[in-house]
This record gives sequence, C-alpha cells and structure tokens, in this order.
Amino acid sequence: MNPQGSDPLAQLADIHLPPPVPSFPWGWGAFVLLTVALLLLALAGVLIWRHRSQNAYRRAALAELEQIRTLNDDHAFATALGQLLRRVAHHAYGNSGLSSRGDVWQDNLNQHCKRPVFSEGRIRAMEAAIYQPAGRIDDREALIAEARQWLRKHRRAT
Repeated sequence: MNPQGSDPLAQLADIHLPPPVPSFPWGWGAFVLLTVALLLLALAGVLIWRHRSQNAYRRAALAELEQIRTLNDDHAFATALGQLLRRVAHHAYGNSGLSSRGDVWQDNLNQHCKRPVFSEGRIRAMEAAIYQPAGRIDDREALIAEARQWLRKHRRAT
C-alpha cells in the first residue's frame, strides 16, 4: 500500500481527445485538387458541346432521311435522297465533286469514309430514278441503309 494513503489511480489525468476535425478551412492541396477537377469538368463540357454542335447537321440529315423513307413514289424518293446527299456533302467538304454523276459521284462519296459504303451502281440506279420518270429503285431499304451509314460515318474536310 501507499504510505501516504492516497490512491495512485486518482492521480491519473483523464484521457485527452484530439480536437474535432474541422470541415473548413481545407489545406492548399484540396484547393488545387478542386481547381483541377473543375477545369477538367469544364474542358469535358466544352468538348461535348463542340462535338454536338459540329455534328448537328448529321442528326438533322438522319431525321430527314427517315422522312424520305416514307415516300412511296420512287421518283420523289430518289430526288429527295439525292438532294439530301448532295447538301450534306456540300456542308461536309464544300464544292469538291458536287457536279459529278453516277459512279464518279459514288466514288466521291465513298472516298470520304474509311471503308466504301455505297455498293457498286447503287447511286447510278438512284440517279436513273431521278432523271427518268418511269425509273425504279429495286432495293430501297439497302439504299437507305447505305445512306444512313454514310451520313453517320463520313469524314468532314479538315
């Protein structure tokens, strides 16, 4: 026992808890990280906006293609589709090759894609239906599918 008569446990100091973690002010590293995150978010927003605005003509052309699809008359269908392809080609790469016809026009369209899209003679058959009132298009769905793929995949002039 303790000769002085005091309890040694009573002399112990209470446990000191650390101060609570403050929610503010943060350290400088948190501000740097927040700034970098905001800059990356702004950059992503600008890139998405730019991509969407540069490809708005594609979305409009695809919507018009769906309207053209509903035309029953082959002459009206071919005329509307030919005009659509020429307007999009003019917007995408200027006057280059717009005056060509038939296989030359088809090659011009195909050269602006990584892989050829239009099958051999497909554009020639479409143009025959444009310039001949009795002209017929044998496979409209294939022509629409190829036009849709070209509208989605063609490269713009740089």
